Amino acid sequence: MEFRILGPVEMRDDAGELVKLQPKVAAALVLLLLNLGRPVRNATLTNWLWDDDRSLATRSRYVGELRKALHANGSGDADLISREGALTLTLSDANQVDYHRFTVRHTAGVAAVSRGDHHTALTELDAALMEWRDDPLTGLSHATIDKPQRLQDQQTKLSNIWRDARVLHTSSRLALRQYPQALAELDGHLERWPDFERFHVQRIEALAGCGFYNDLERYRDQLRARGHLTGHARTYAERLLTDRADPVPSAPRFEADSTDRDDTATQAHGHAVISKQPAGSDLTGDDRKRSAVAGGNQVIIGGKASIRGSTVAGGDIDQSETRNHGSLSAIIAVAIRAWRRWTR
Repeated sequence: MEFRILGPVEMRDDAGELVKLQPKVAAALVLLLLNLGRPVRNATLTNWLWDDDRSLATRSRYVGELRKALHANGSGDADLISREGALTLTLSDANQVDYHRFTVRHTAGVAAVSRGDHHTALTELDAALMEWRDDPLTGLSHATIDKPQRLQDQQTKLSNIWRDARVLHTSSRLALRQYPQALAELDGHLERWPDFERFHVQRIEALAGCGFYNDLERYRDQLRARGHLTGHARTYAERLLTDRADPVPSAPRFEADSTDRDDTATQAHGHAVISKQPAGSDLTGDDRKRSAVAGGNQVIIGGKASIRGSTVAGGDIDQSETRNHGSLSAIIAVAIRAWRRWTR
């Protein structure tokens, strides 16, 4: 048997044929699949399906229909256990559920990203995302569940998991500098999630990585006109347009405060970092110029170390900048000297 919830809700028999279920039975199956192997209290099932208390006979009728469908269309590999006021759905193989298969491969992809193995991450995340066929839990109308908000909340939760898996997949492409492929992916992502800032930040990086600076400038203006150019997207776009002399600008990792971490691109690309420094930090190269401005940022991009800071007075922003072009060893030396001066 196979069970699918990452798209239209489906139960298929051992021969792969679709099993028709009544809407309430399908909705009950969804709740049990999301809690596979764990007991779901009868009261929880009742609150999921109805807006009021239903009799034991009503609930038992739908549970009985689901149990009958499981036994009639499988070879004994699915069971619905009723014990101590709760129901537990068990399967001989959890991989019969698309959500479980997704979770296993997604977890492996996250682990690969954390250790910097982006090739393996792409393989695992590709397999995970293949499990998604459409928006989750489609086919369950709001009329199926008496409180539509419950269904909508569950759909939103699953959709966010899907979206975040796509963020991670594209992040790995960018880390491997697969900019054209990332750009193609992001066009699709932004059709579905047009207001999600992380995708805008990633698209900005992909455009710069491809060398499409004219397109990047137009994209920045479009985002500004639509009110989407905020936060890190604006900062990053302006930075890359300033540094367009780099053949392939590296992408920064925004180290956000915990209060706004959910709204920033925090994936580890492994090749650039923006780090906040205290006002007046002496972080220059050989010319030893001082960045005497508040909130200075050190940016290491494509083998070039630069210091930027800004002071805001009356709405105007003055930029001061010094640069040091050189090898990786020169950049490391700059960072070491800066740290020593800062800790004195």
